[in-house]
Amino acid sequence: GEGPPRAIIAHENITARVLAENALRANEAALRRSQEVAHVGHWTWDTRANKVTWSDEMKRIFGLDPVTFEGDLDEVIQHAIHPDDRALVFAMNEAVIHDARPADTEYRVVWPDGTVRSVLARPGERVTDAQGAIIKLSGIVQDVTEQKRAENELRRNLQRLSIATKAGGLGIWESDVRSGFQMWDERTQAIYGSSGDEVPATYERWMQLVHPDDLPGVLANEQAAIERGVSIHNRFRIVRPDGAIRHVETHAEPRFGEDGTLECLVGVDQDVTEWVESEERVRLQYVALEAAANAIVITDANGSIQWVNPAFSHLTGYSAAEALHRNPRELVRSGKHPGDFYQELWHTILDGKVWRGELINRRKDGSFYHEEQTITPVRNAGGQITHFVAIKQDVSQRVRHQEESFKLMWQMRAQAEQLTQIIRSVPEGVLLLDVDRHVVQANPQGDILLHQIVQRAADGAIDRLG
Repeated sequence: GEGPPRAIIAHENITARVLAENALRANEAALRRSQEVAHVGHWTWDTRANKVTWSDEMKRIFGLDPVTFEGDLDEVIQHAIHPDDRALVFAMNEAVIHDARPADTEYRVVWPDGTVRSVLARPGERVTDAQGAIIKLSGIVQDVTEQKRAENELRRNLQRLSIATKAGGLGIWESDVRSGFQMWDERTQAIYGSSGDEVPATYERWMQLVHPDDLPGVLANEQAAIERGVSIHNRFRIVRPDGAIRHVETHAEPRFGEDGTLECLVGVDQDVTEWVESEERVRLQYVALEAAANAIVITDANGSIQWVNPAFSHLTGYSAAEALHRNPRELVRSGKHPGDFYQELWHTILDGKVWRGELINRRKDGSFYHEEQTITPVRNAGGQITHFVAIKQDVSQRVRHQEESFKLMWQMRAQAEQLTQIIRSVPEGVLLLDVDRHVVQANPQGDILLHQIVQRAADGAIDRLG
């Protein structure tokens, strides 16, 4: 019968479902964020519909519009895959379908704006139907562009390092400070005259190659680096197994572990024997030039003084500091020579020839002196004249002696002429004899007298013979 209306009310507790949905959304958000940070996108491929479902990060990696992209795989291959890598991607897809464990594949994608990116594809789950046919595939793709750039830059840097170490003759080594074990590259082995089988495997064996006189200093530097963690910059001698003594320069840096303790020393060695010997030759040459009695001046191609030795200062009165970067004509030109004299000098040396000559110069105090000078051009490897070396010798005393001798000669000649006139003016016969009693001069009367003496001597000799 009829009765009052009734309502049936059902209550369902959906708290757990709401919490689960919230947790799912949180996980999805965390996944999206993780993919953004790691530049990793995931995909699923419905093989029957040929539709691809991509995560937002996946679309970003391929430069696709997340709104308009409909997941068409053919569209992706034709428009997003680099033309040179499409065959590789087709082969990868075939492998994903037919190979239970396909390999990771690296290829390039091209964004709509032309930007080329590098990606690494890693196939994931395969889902099959009851007949074993694949109906769904999944996987991830990671944007490795920055990683590839870093790898390429590292490769280039390693190439540069290899070129630099080879060109500089640098050997690379590493020494474990706790075990004493050492690792040497081939160049370090060559520096120490060791083959691969003879390489000192320990710190102690390496020390045996250091010259005994240099070992204390080497050990002190090594110990300072170990105790204080400082760099090593050292030069020392080694004695190779064949007895040859070589000079080695080493530069090393400490390397620390994660706990801050010193683990090892990493450094480079260079054989600087030729350099050291060259430095010694230069030092000896410098000492010789400094000690030379003759003044030596080195100028650049324009005549600006670059170096003088002490003898130059003694000769001219100008110190090295006063002469540096000045032209000799500003310092010592006397004005005693015409302009064409210096023009001929410069023409000779600029033509690459050696000029030799004598000239008058002026000291700082204004006094004049005579010098004998040789100027030699110096050429660089390209044959261009870069410097001139002038060697100057003070010949003032010699010039004075020559002038005095010349003056004395003229005086003697004048006296001889005067004596001749006196002898010729005397009415009596005059004979002038040298110390050996030889007649060197006679006046007319003396000639007659000499003739008579000779005649009488001849007559007497005839009488004695008769």
